[in-house]
Amino acid sequence: MFYVRGCLAILIVALVGTTSETVFAGAGELPVPAYSSSCINTGIFRRNALITIGSIQVISYFASDGRIAILCRSVKTGQFNEALFLDSKMSGRMIGDGHQAVNIGYSADGYVHVIWGCHDTKDPKYTKLRWPDLNIVSEGLVSRDIDVSRLSYPQFYGTPMDLKLLFRRDSAEGADNPYDQCIWRYDEEGGAWSSLQNPLITFPPAPQLAYMNGMGESGDTIAIAYTIRRYDIMDVSDVHMRVK
Repeated sequence: MFYVRGCLAILIVALVGTTSETVFAGAGELPVPAYSSSCINTGIFRRNALITIGSIQVISYFASDGRIAILCRSVKTGQFNEALFLDSKMSGRMIGDGHQAVNIGYSADGYVHVIWGCHDTKDPKYTKLRWPDLNIVSEGLVSRDIDVSRLSYPQFYGTPMDLKLLFRRDSAEGADNPYDQCIWRYDEEGGAWSSLQNPLITFPPAPQLAYMNGMGESGDTIAIAYTIRRYDIMDVSDVHMRVK
């Protein structure tokens, strides 16, 4: 997604099915105006703004009225279906925080997962939608023995057959508590999230901050790339990229 003359627009290169065939569906202004008073729709850590399910692209973002818009469009024709709106349950102050961005994922049992409102929060917003009618199935994270407090920067990884959700858990900037990274796996049979590795990485305590850049898998190995910076030093030379 990108901005064109102040309007949120899309430029889509989609992977169809599980093949590597690339399809260009074109660029254009979205049919539902997007929220533009903060960077909540454009944060670099918003990895899952768009997913492709078969020949349909599913797009998520904060609409201009503060609701979350879910739109579907055909890869071949570029035509949008009627938008679905979710109550973001967030105040204007929270929407002004770009870290609260919305991300979406898809699991092979036929559900679209929508998560937002995660910035060191005790109440992450999560909704599960049935595909393809996008009817709401459940709201709120259903998890097994998982601490859902202090979550930030949710990102979906893996495949529909093995959907994973990566978080950074932290305390407020300046606190003494350490930061760590945790990864969950979605269980299709139970329809719940469970811990795959917790913690995945434990970071040094403040004043160092960790920012996850990406995750890759090869067999039984998971590689995490992340950046460490000190919030008390604004010199970019102190920013380090690491892989573990």
